[in-house]
Amino acid sequence: MPSLRSVSKVVLVGTYPPRQCGLATFGQDLLRSMRLLLPSVDFVVCAVNQSGLDTHAYPPEVVFEIDQGSSDSYAAAAHYINLDASNSMVIIQHEYGIYGDKAGEGIKKFMKAIRCPAVTTLHTVVSDPTPAMRRVTKSIIQSSDALVTLTKPSHTLFSASYASATDKAVTIPHGIHPLIFQSSAAIKPRFNLAGRQVLLTFGLLNRNKGIEYAIKSLPAVASRFPEVIYLVVGATHPNVVREEGEAYRLELMKLVKKLGMQKQVRFIDNYLPVSEVLAHLQAADIYLAPFLDPQQAVSGTLTYALGAGRAVVATEFAQAKELVLPNVGRLVPARDSKALAQAVNDILSKPSRMQSMHRRAYASTRHMLWSNVADNYLSLLSDLAKGGGRGLARWPEFSLKHLQTLTDEFGLLQFASGDQPLPASGYTLDDNSRALQLVNQAARQYPKMLGLCAELSRKYLGVIKTCLAQNPPVNYLSNESRSATDQNWSENLEDSGARAYHALQTAIYGPLTTSKSAKTILKRYPPKGPSQKSLRPVAFYLLGACQILERGGGDKSTIKTINKLSGRLIDSYNSVHTKKWQWFEPKLTYANGQLSRSLLETARRTGSAEAAKIGLESLNFLCRICFMGEVYAPIGQNGWYQEKSRRAIFDQQPEDTLATIQALQSAYGLTQDKHYAELAKKAFSWFLGNNLLGLRMYDDKSGGCHDGLTPGGVNPNEGAESSISYLQAWLAVEQLP
Repeated sequence: MPSLRSVSKVVLVGTYPPRQCGLATFGQDLLRSMRLLLPSVDFVVCAVNQSGLDTHAYPPEVVFEIDQGSSDSYAAAAHYINLDASNSMVIIQHEYGIYGDKAGEGIKKFMKAIRCPAVTTLHTVVSDPTPAMRRVTKSIIQSSDALVTLTKPSHTLFSASYASATDKAVTIPHGIHPLIFQSSAAIKPRFNLAGRQVLLTFGLLNRNKGIEYAIKSLPAVASRFPEVIYLVVGATHPNVVREEGEAYRLELMKLVKKLGMQKQVRFIDNYLPVSEVLAHLQAADIYLAPFLDPQQAVSGTLTYALGAGRAVVATEFAQAKELVLPNVGRLVPARDSKALAQAVNDILSKPSRMQSMHRRAYASTRHMLWSNVADNYLSLLSDLAKGGGRGLARWPEFSLKHLQTLTDEFGLLQFASGDQPLPASGYTLDDNSRALQLVNQAARQYPKMLGLCAELSRKYLGVIKTCLAQNPPVNYLSNESRSATDQNWSENLEDSGARAYHALQTAIYGPLTTSKSAKTILKRYPPKGPSQKSLRPVAFYLLGACQILERGGGDKSTIKTINKLSGRLIDSYNSVHTKKWQWFEPKLTYANGQLSRSLLETARRTGSAEAAKIGLESLNFLCRICFMGEVYAPIGQNGWYQEKSRRAIFDQQPEDTLATIQALQSAYGLTQDKHYAELAKKAFSWFLGNNLLGLRMYDDKSGGCHDGLTPGGVNPNEGAESSISYLQAWLAVEQLP
């Protein structure tokens, strides 16, 4: 594959903190999340100021400031970007009111002048644009390589208004911050709200918020729920302060006093940091979004509220109509305090249903996590770059550096403390088997690594031989004596033997000079095959047998073995699965994808229609459970997932992510359906930070992978299983289109 000129810089254009503006925080959150996923690229900002007199203390990523009313300033910004245009791409955050003149005319000249690919995010799409708005929008369309709308209704409206631009437009939602779901009761004491029914609105105050109508609804709510309290969180919008000072807030406070609701309303007049905003949202029972403008396309505050897992009562603006379904809240007409009160009372009157709304709101918004929003932007940029003869690397370069660190003169050590190997942890058959598979696949995809991979494979084969030569075979060897440890006699070792068989078959048909040694070991220490206890060993033995057919080997006995092993899985599936539980066992545990994968590989090698049907059906079921929207969340080890119970979210393990990716790779190989390839890439982004906590599992410095994702963050250790899982997953997605 020819190398492409690499994109090394992405420039964001728009308002930016500390300027107080929803668009500014959007840009900062997007930049930080893209930087998390792609640290090798320089993400910088051209910040738009309301006036040339503004003196914001911008952070280092702001490299240029634009005076929104100055034509010369736009020209200078374009010139700055064009100095490195061949290596750059631009993302423009568009609102009609921030680029000066009528409807933001200043953006037209700027976009026509830049000489690199540009993506424009359309934060406002209106059904009846003014002539100036339409003129500006048409110019943006012409100058943009891609356009992003934030909601499906906005996309539909935009496509209807500008049909010629439909092919350029995609929908990527507003982002939300990662939070672990918590009940409002658990957070209320932090704000002295225990025992209260908490309603909340947050954001920069302006007259379009409709807060007066929420306040007018309170007497009807308080008559049924005397402990209700309405929190109005946020400073007044700076533009409003410039024009009328605090007149709107004072009007609201007078209204509260007039209605006698002083005990039911609390104003928090402050521009809170994100962490405090999210904590206040988690303390709320219902979020109120009583906006007055039905054409308001997007509210970041509404998105944050749903993302915090809170029920919502909103007026009928575009985004609310898309997101506030009956299972997460209620829609009411604008300026209708009576309807708002009825909706609030309806939700508060049924606490168990309200709790269900909270959980559904949380689950339904995981695809909006900033990490996933950033991943979607990067995917869009990558496609545009490739179309223009450039390259935008989506993940780090492949490196065996940490694997070498964990490998001593004898073999691969099991554990690490941080990124440093722990010799006392010794060696295991399953880890060295994983490593043997890895180096064979790496050498196949990267022939320049043949020498290094062959050297490593000799060590891994040595550990495998030592373990299999024991009577009975063992999984654990000590570091000092390289003899079996007592741990071998207290655990089921079937998995390790099955993994060794799969790895040896991979090595026998691999590209390394050690293939003969692998064949000798397998011949001298033949496997006993799986017992009736567990299906994972069946899957690994089956994958090993499929390796023989894949490389043109095998005979009738191999086919017989494959039919027997696949039959075990098929029989188990047929005896357990139901319409709602399409799985092989009544419980989802670890490395689940390997069960589906083994049947999919069977179907690829033998043409078995039944293996294909069950393999795809079970994999689709697994994906429905493990993908929360587009964000991958493997079954947690802290409780697994028993049928008819609630699945465990944490602790998430790299091995499970690998198993799903490999199963999706097999599904793509069988069907050529690119949907499976895209899901595999999404699952891989879990390693890079696109996960429920927005934390990077891959260690760019060491080349290793953290051992798990827990409620408290990443496990800082980088042991063999985790690091090999990342590397094998990398090799798998690299083969996908």
